[in-house]
Amino acid sequence: MPSATNTVKVMDAALRPYGFHRKSKTWARRVNDVHHVIDVQVSKSADTATINIGVFSTDVHEVCWGEPAKNITEPFAVFRTRIGRLLGDRDLWWSLDSPEDAAVMAKALIEAALPLLDRVSDRQALLMEMTADKAVPSDKLQSVQVAILAAFDGRLDEAKDRLGKVESDGGPWASRAAEVRARLIAKFR
Repeated sequence: MPSATNTVKVMDAALRPYGFHRKSKTWARRVNDVHHVIDVQVSKSADTATINIGVFSTDVHEVCWGEPAKNITEPFAVFRTRIGRLLGDRDLWWSLDSPEDAAVMAKALIEAALPLLDRVSDRQALLMEMTADKAVPSDKLQSVQVAILAAFDGRLDEAKDRLGKVESDGGPWASRAAEVRARLIAKFR
């Protein structure tokens, strides 16, 4: 049965010179007020893997969830993407049996993921990336996170408007948006 061990070793060697530290199959580095996160996701069949990339903000996490982050992980990142999206907008999975694929994965990280992460080096750049081309946030959580980033950028009225839209839509995110609004008002009054 294939194992991610070789892939992790190859990627670890590639990412350490850029300041990343590994925990299991996840690498992170702190840059200014954000954390860059790279994660190897192994398929359910355990024979292939892909790479998830994220930008995590402890400030956004704390305002959103009402408590400090216990761990810096890609699933809780504010901005998330997969390597395949950066390499042609398709999902890519590589074989865990192939040392060549591990090298290709590491090269893809250096050539595609690191330039993106280097560009998103603080909360303001994170907000710009998430609102580029006037893109509408893809889900309620992302809408709440963009609102929090706007508040940290000095745009509290915009943040309250964004949260108001989530609240008015009803559903499970309405109460979270109201809680976040209250936290932001208390923090930035």
